[in-house]
Amino acid sequence: MSAQAVRTRAWSGSALWAAGLVFVAAAIHAATAVAEQPRVRDYTPSTLAAIRPASAAADGKVELLRQDGRYLAKVHYTGRSRPASAETRAAMEQWIRVRQMKPEVLTILGSEFAFQESGREYWIPVLALGNGIVAAAANTPVTLLLHHAGRIGAEPLLVAVVAAPGWELRDRALEMDARRERHASVRALVETVRRCADAWREAHPQRGYPRSLAEVGPQGDGCLDAGVVSGSPFNYRIHYQAGPPDASGAAHIYSICAQPTDFPTTRAVTYVGDEEGIFPPMEAQSGDQPTSCGRAWGPGSYHIAARIVKYCLIESAAANLAAGYPKEPKELSAEGSGCLPADFRPDAEGAIEAPFDRLRYRPKAAGQGAPVRGFELWIQSKTSPANFLYMDERGVLHAALGRDARPDDPTLEEENERTEKDRERARAEVERYRAGCEGGRKTDCLEAGFRYFLINDGRSLKIWEDTCAAGVKEACLLSKSRPFQFEIFEWTFNLRRLCFRGDADGCRRLEEYVARTELKSKP
Repeated sequence: MSAQAVRTRAWSGSALWAAGLVFVAAAIHAATAVAEQPRVRDYTPSTLAAIRPASAAADGKVELLRQDGRYLAKVHYTGRSRPASAETRAAMEQWIRVRQMKPEVLTILGSEFAFQESGREYWIPVLALGNGIVAAAANTPVTLLLHHAGRIGAEPLLVAVVAAPGWELRDRALEMDARRERHASVRALVETVRRCADAWREAHPQRGYPRSLAEVGPQGDGCLDAGVVSGSPFNYRIHYQAGPPDASGAAHIYSICAQPTDFPTTRAVTYVGDEEGIFPPMEAQSGDQPTSCGRAWGPGSYHIAARIVKYCLIESAAANLAAGYPKEPKELSAEGSGCLPADFRPDAEGAIEAPFDRLRYRPKAAGQGAPVRGFELWIQSKTSPANFLYMDERGVLHAALGRDARPDDPTLEEENERTEKDRERARAEVERYRAGCEGGRKTDCLEAGFRYFLINDGRSLKIWEDTCAAGVKEACLLSKSRPFQFEIFEWTFNLRRLCFRGDADGCRRLEEYVARTELKSKP
């Protein structure tokens, strides 16, 4: 989950791993009364096999060491994780209490990960690192900074405070200030909530995502602690909302928003996320209120605008259970709930005009007196007007070129994969068309310029300009429309892309578009 253009999937893999390194201070330094930053040199190189308790505790009893042993181990991550067992969670809870850490640390230690060393597998709880550790490929080399806290029966109680890719780790990677420590802790907490929601859906496929955090709290499946469900861990309030269940009774989408309760004094950031991932936080610009949940998604471009509207649709449905999703988008604007950012404005046709997109919303039909359980959302990019998206109550974005997207179109992720395949094909074919162009075939010049542009090679413009001078109108639309008539370039280029993919209708529409389109005089 690209970053999928501007901010999709929260952070890139490298940034996520960096966040994981930083997070150790949040959990050990900020969560305890200890002021010392962890240092790599304080962890003794060892193997997992060598870290054993001196003696066994009776009957599986938990016994803690007077002081944690600290070890550095170089292992391989298997790519697998699971919720920590009740026995392990009870042991960690005792460790957290005795070491005087904040109780919410138990929540972000709620999963354990499988590592391999010398052919043996070890399941070890790891301080939550967001998507970094989860997204890592199997057999990734990993450096663990481990706390040997005690024993559970004959087995050591180990907790990894860092799981970093590679086998080189430096103290500088662990440095952070207090504000970043807190933010890293909260982000890890939100990621834990997401993992609990995912686990719930896997355990209850007929119901989808949990209706509320209570279903994954102490009175539910126990994935989250009471302090997270109803309290303010790290002085943050966690808002979780699931979309209304569809006709089958399953909820397919949800949203999370974490807002600081002490914003005026701390200027802490707001975190938002959904079933697709967590977004990087938005800094508050001014005022005495934290960034709103609707605004915290960031600049509303392309797919992000759809996720902002989806968030507000979920919020509206949660606040109006009897009605379900709203009848028209103005109910989400300043005229209604005010959830949408101020620059998302309903127009006279009932669409939403966002800074970079136009979104058309339609609720799905519901029975007499029944709540609206479905919706459709069509998105057209203003900066790339030949690019279209579609979303319904399942939350999946579908993409199309040159027309409204439909639910049977490829997903946005699949479209991104197709684009990469387009580039691979372009690299393989461009020299053949360049040679044809140099031999005087104008159609080959168009094809060569198109392929050069796909692979970000600047030779495309010169080829198009020369071909335009030779009287080929399509080349003129591609070379002379930018930057003032970018919509002409976008339509011409993307209809050409459809033709490139073998879409006969796209070829026909390209021919018609070129025939009827004329460039305007430059301003």
